[in-house]
Amino acid sequence: MSVKCLGKPTIPRDLRIISHIPEPGEQNFRGEREYVISPKKYLELQGKRYLPLKGQGEINNSENACVNATRRSKRESQLVGEIKSIGGIEKVNESTLLRLWLYDGKIYELDRNDYDKQQVKLLILDFLDKEKGKFQKLKQKYEFKKGIDSG
Repeated sequence: MSVKCLGKPTIPRDLRIISHIPEPGEQNFRGEREYVISPKKYLELQGKRYLPLKGQGEINNSENACVNATRRSKRESQLVGEIKSIGGIEKVNESTLLRLWLYDGKIYELDRNDYDKQQVKLLILDFLDKEKGKFQKLKQKYEFKKGIDSG
């Protein structure tokens, strides 16, 4: 059970994703197979792109998905997926599926993919408590040394 904070993403620009892939034989009125490509906001962190997910890993295609997920992440963990471009089609990286979560505006990575939303939130809160305690100890340690050095 490990949690790692990857950092706070930004919402830089639109990503063009295919939101509809035609079924075999499906054609438009001109008899052409037509892909629906739509601009989509995404989260960016360290050169990687992330999108909010729903269910078991489907991309949330709502217009303001990133903004809404970031806002909701203040209260509860939100599932996100790393987006990879494969042959010009944007897809969720299967190796990170159900392991990346947005909480309080930051992306966290878990070592397992079998936790529910509540368990994820508890693991992240536990991680944050440990991190806070670590920094309190460091602060005490270096304030003590500072007192010795100045005396």
